[in-house]
This record gives sequence, C-alpha cells and structure tokens, in this order.
Amino acid sequence: MFKSTFILPIAILALLLSAMSYAELTLNKSVSQVNFISVKNQDIAESHSFDDFSGVITDTGELSISIALASVNTLIPIRNKRIQDMLFDIANFSQAIFNAQIDSALLILPAGDSKKVRIDGQLI
Repeated sequence: MFKSTFILPIAILALLLSAMSYAELTLNKSVSQVNFISVKNQDIAESHSFDDFSGVITDTGELSISIALASVNTLIPIRNKRIQDMLFDIANFSQAIFNAQIDSALLILPAGDSKKVRIDGQLI
C-alpha cells in the first residue's frame, strides 16, 4: 500500500470513554460515519459512505481508523462494484488505515461533549 498525507475532519463525539480513566477510546459506530465526496461533470457533487469501519484513540493520543474498502456505499450497486474493483482494487488493497496524533487537550473532553476538529495524518 502507498502512504500519503491526508487531512480528515472528525467529530470527537464519535469516540466515547468506556470509563472515566484515560484508557483506549473506541469509535462508536452508531453515531459515526465515514464519508467521501465524488464530483462528476465538474459540478455535481455526490456524497458516499463506508458501512464497515473501526477506530481507536490510545491514552497517548494515537488515532487509528480502519476502513473496509469493500463496504463502500454509493446507493448504486453497480457503482459500488466499479469503485471496489477499478478505484480501490480491493483484491489487492482490502482496507485503508488512517493514522494520526490527537492533541492531548481533546482527550480530556467531558463524556458526551463533542468538538469538531481537523486532523492531519497518514492514509495507508
């Protein structure tokens, strides 16, 4: 797989404390989503999503989000298949992983609070 720098907006609401300690935080899929936008004919934007993903933030602020590329959902089955085969090449690259370092100030948000932030990291 290739490495590149990627910028990902993420809502910290999606990460919930399992206890009040600063243990590993796990992505709550019931309130989380991973989306991307495609543009066709230079001005028609369409939003798409992935149905299968997971993520964690360690107590040291290391973020890792794993996305099953076969779970792409464009709401059009033939487009899903074409994206899986021709764009993502899921036969050779079944998942994408985004890694980043989270600002430690975000790790101390009270349970239930949210903050929208922009995070720089690497997409592998």
